[in-house]
Amino acid sequence: MSDRTVLRSAPQDVLLACRTRLIEVVRFPVERIRLFDPDLFNPSRGNQADQVLNFWPDVSTPTENYLGAGRIDCRRQLRLVVQVATRYGVDEDGSNEQWLVDQQNGHLEMLMRVEDALIQFIPQDAHENWLVTHPIEPGQVGKPQPDRKEPGWGYTRLGYVATLMLDLDQHYDGQLEQKSLVPPGSSAPGWGDRPPLVVSGWSLSRAIGKSQ
Repeated sequence: MSDRTVLRSAPQDVLLACRTRLIEVVRFPVERIRLFDPDLFNPSRGNQADQVLNFWPDVSTPTENYLGAGRIDCRRQLRLVVQVATRYGVDEDGSNEQWLVDQQNGHLEMLMRVEDALIQFIPQDAHENWLVTHPIEPGQVGKPQPDRKEPGWGYTRLGYVATLMLDLDQHYDGQLEQKSLVPPGSSAPGWGDRPPLVVSGWSLSRAIGKSQ
């Protein structure tokens, strides 16, 4: 891994690479591994499958930004959510045991397939260059929740974290006075502890949405 090349990338590149990975490992057709907001999923609306993965970006957070090779190196932790939605309606009333632990069709079995696909996965381009700075890390896992309105259905949300260098066009010439990328009067947390960035007037105006 020491000779790897890490490319600047965009969130959509990482999302699509992760979806391809899920298709390969979980062995679902693409229509069952969807880029779809889990908050909007309703199994009674147009869904014909008993097992569906809804894949969506969550809140992302910036990491340390610094200048290098004439460009602004902005790294961001992209948080990903996979909602595992499964139906296995063989339990008697008052029980969800088989839905949860069946060795072939159980909900926990499907969670393990997703974990196996994404934990330590490295999204790459066609030339095996990395699209992330580190292998994908596991995040928070939610509680399995049987659906109270749709018998046999239940859901769990799995979280993952991908750190990438954003593919930005911003640059600096290294000769201007130091200016902050945070607009005047901003109270963004964490900025008070960071040194200001040296940027060109064009880059600064693009970053804060103002013309110089």
